[in-house]
Amino acid sequence: MLVDDLWSKCLAILEKEMPAQQIATWLRPLQAKIKGRSLQLFAPNRFFLQWVTDKYASRLHQLIQETSAGKVLDICFAVSTRKDVKKLMDVYNPLFVYLEGRQKIILTSDHYSKGIAIKKWLKSHFGCELTVAIEPPELELHATLLMNKAEITVETIQCRVAEYYKIKVADLHSKRRNRYIARPRQMAMALTKELTNHSLPAIGDAFGRRDHTTVLYACRKIKSLQDESAAIREDWKNLFRLLTR
Repeated sequence: MLVDDLWSKCLAILEKEMPAQQIATWLRPLQAKIKGRSLQLFAPNRFFLQWVTDKYASRLHQLIQETSAGKVLDICFAVSTRKDVKKLMDVYNPLFVYLEGRQKIILTSDHYSKGIAIKKWLKSHFGCELTVAIEPPELELHATLLMNKAEITVETIQCRVAEYYKIKVADLHSKRRNRYIARPRQMAMALTKELTNHSLPAIGDAFGRRDHTTVLYACRKIKSLQDESAAIREDWKNLFRLLTR
């Protein structure tokens, strides 16, 4: 079975099990390759890789074995470096010639240089190597950094939440109180409180002229549900990432 056919079949099955936004955000960016009886899935970066392995590894292992009829026994997850290395070489070579050794070029990487598949002549230009621990920022910090560049609006949050839960923005403004609508509305209110500087009354006004106490209840409810429900916790993280990337 060709790797593209195998991976396409897996995605087709997952599309029936998961929201389309999760598929588009976390699984379609993965690059698949078969080596022996293992499927290699390459993620664009380490943060992405960690998220995928934490959330989807178990289901992917099961699905790959079922879809390949036992021909593929295992999945290996890794960070793809090919495109990054090509970009590095495209930039480094002309820059090195231009500087003619007059100034130093400082490069950073999340791998040791000896573990990166680059040409020996390029490695030979590295004078020394300093190792430091740099962890991915927490979601809240990530959001704070990005909010300095672009302001997140209530309208943007409402559109993203409605799209994620496959409802209409008008539903978030409506008086409907069934859980299918109420939970996304509460999620949107809590995200608005977290990601904007709007007051509770202003947020309530943006959601069908609701009272500020309704917004306060929504924020507390979502916070409580994150502690109780893995699904709500994942929804919050997915939407947080979509709104702050």
